[in-house]
Amino acid sequence: MVRRLFVGAGAALAAFGAHAQLHGPVTLNDTGALLCVAPDGTTTPHCARTGQDGAVGRDARDPADGNGHGGFKFVKLDGAGHRLPADAPQWRCVADAVTGLVWEVKTTNGGVDGAGWRYTNYGDAGDPRDTAGLVAAVNAKHLCGSSRWRLPTIDELQGIVDYGVAGNSMVDARFFPNVREINYWASTPYADDPDATWGFSFSSTISGDGAGQRSFHLGAMLVHDAGDTAPADPAGRYVLAGDEVADTWTGLTWRRCSVGQAWDGAQCAGNLVGGDWAAALRHAADESARTGLAWRVPNQKELASICDRTRNYPAIDPDVFPNVPSRAYYWTSTPYANDPTQAFTIDIRGGYTQPLPMTGESLELRLVRDTP
Repeated sequence: MVRRLFVGAGAALAAFGAHAQLHGPVTLNDTGALLCVAPDGTTTPHCARTGQDGAVGRDARDPADGNGHGGFKFVKLDGAGHRLPADAPQWRCVADAVTGLVWEVKTTNGGVDGAGWRYTNYGDAGDPRDTAGLVAAVNAKHLCGSSRWRLPTIDELQGIVDYGVAGNSMVDARFFPNVREINYWASTPYADDPDATWGFSFSSTISGDGAGQRSFHLGAMLVHDAGDTAPADPAGRYVLAGDEVADTWTGLTWRRCSVGQAWDGAQCAGNLVGGDWAAALRHAADESARTGLAWRVPNQKELASICDRTRNYPAIDPDVFPNVPSRAYYWTSTPYANDPTQAFTIDIRGGYTQPLPMTGESLELRLVRDTP
């Protein structure tokens, strides 16, 4: 049984700077969160020295939105895979110049690749109503110059989410105009249940990610890698150094232990010390001042990047991050755009994303910084 169902969600590309997908070396997209939360609970564009999501990252450095809101860099492609101007009225695919992924743009023509179609996820390439049938049909058309289309991973789906958007859809409609407020299949298997896989809803009115039985009829939006880079060996992803771990895939360095625990040379010892959102931000600022290193509360996509969604209880590598409680929510620095009194958290039990109130909640914290 699934423990939680959905609660909501070529050569021409060489110039884009291709990277591999999230199961290999990547550049993470920023969250798009540009507004911060003031002490009185209102939103403000003045984020400097707040420690909140909007104070750091590509979205803060380059928020111009001509080719994507808040640090996103999207490129429209025609049906042959040729680059189009950002204001092109018609396009068939979207290249993500940050991650190197190319996305199918759903049509409104009522065909097998139409926005209105729903699919099972059995892997039946002979069934046009199954995700494998969709993959076969799109590859047969050589859509946008590629026959390497596939279902995205859960991390790839979350990669195009804009957490700075308030309303009913967390993607940039100027590039993804036909995304529906429904759940979309991911290829990531769900731990402990071979009859389920992960998926994601792009509706900002709900939590976003979850697991669904393969018999469900959900949406599907395909992706392919811009280059021919093979996935990296997961065994070499993390470099351990005492109480820190460098993630060679994302360029982030993490504290191996949660706040309240200490590295004793073999494991994380001691009890976790939780706090509300403001306390988490203060702790990160204090650690940065104490150590001279730019420790911070991770944003939603950064924290999600170390979740292993094929595990449960907890959904994280226990050899890299030992003694993680099987039931705990961890803070991110990303406010919830639809309700500035809440911030996004990740439930480490299964890697689920959920906004929770900034006050009145005592949650856990793991610090991160950019690897020099």
